[in-house]
Amino acid sequence: MRIGDSAPAPAFKLVARPNDWGKQVKAASQQANMTERTQLYMDFWMRFTAAVRTKHPSWTRATTTKSSWLGMSAGVSGVNWIFTFNSKGLGVQLEFVASDPELNLARYRALEEQRVDIENAFGGPLSWEPMEGNKATRVATYGEQADVAETEHWDEWIAWLIGTGELFRAALQHVGGVPLPRGWSGAPLASEDLN
Repeated sequence: MRIGDSAPAPAFKLVARPNDWGKQVKAASQQANMTERTQLYMDFWMRFTAAVRTKHPSWTRATTTKSSWLGMSAGVSGVNWIFTFNSKGLGVQLEFVASDPELNLARYRALEEQRVDIENAFGGPLSWEPMEGNKATRVATYGEQADVAETEHWDEWIAWLIGTGELFRAALQHVGGVPLPRGWSGAPLASEDLN
């Protein structure tokens, strides 16, 4: 092949091009490295989020996770709803996880001041967890012990998580939602403002 007056050059013919082989190998490798329990969590949370999106489409856009818990925004920066399998049992938690630990503790204490009203609206006691020494705090409720491997209970657990989430959200709304503590202006709170 020759272009203009140039010296002859080889003419190459494309016989192969990149394909998805590398992506397929990586996906297969990740799937093989996934433990059976991780796969169970993924499947459970996929079923859970599908049920949530059917009943409460505004709650989340999440689809699944490999973890023993799934988080959803509470509609306020630094505050999340957590649905979990943990050592205390199946759980629904309201977690305060802002980057400022003082704000988390202040929000927690502001809710704790309304504990009686919240628990009455919820219909029972909640677990109040200041998590001393940690950045985050939470208020939670726990049900029965649950092992994700017991797939025959999934529908029952999904119903419990959603129903408990509904009650918890309603109890929080009953007292005005997630509080912005008295005197909070975004500046660090003095210790007396936290009490």
